[in-house]
Amino acid sequence: MVHYKLTYFNGRGLGECARQIFALADQKYEDVRMTQETFPALKPKLPFGQVPLLEEDGKELAQSNAINRYLARKFGRVVSFGVISGLYLQPVLATVSVPSKHFIPNVGN
Repeated sequence: MVHYKLTYFNGRGLGECARQIFALADQKYEDVRMTQETFPALKPKLPFGQVPLLEEDGKELAQSNAINRYLARKFGRVVSFGVISGLYLQPVLATVSVPSKHFIPNVGN
């Protein structure tokens, strides 16, 4: 059986979508919730120095959008838009995450 481990803060933020995908898929996973105090010690060990981090049987995947798309496809929770529509959708998904950087403070810098 595959072991999933999602590491993020004890709050919704960028990790919540992945948690919701796990719930919709009725998939068990280890939900590791860090605090502001424990994050600085973990940060140097993280890809890109940030969370969320998904581990699947020890293999690491970073970046919330990549994690969400991966889980949605893996558990069959994604709508197929076709190749052409996907060309338009991907830049929109990438752009939506940019403004959130102004609202989510940097931790451990």
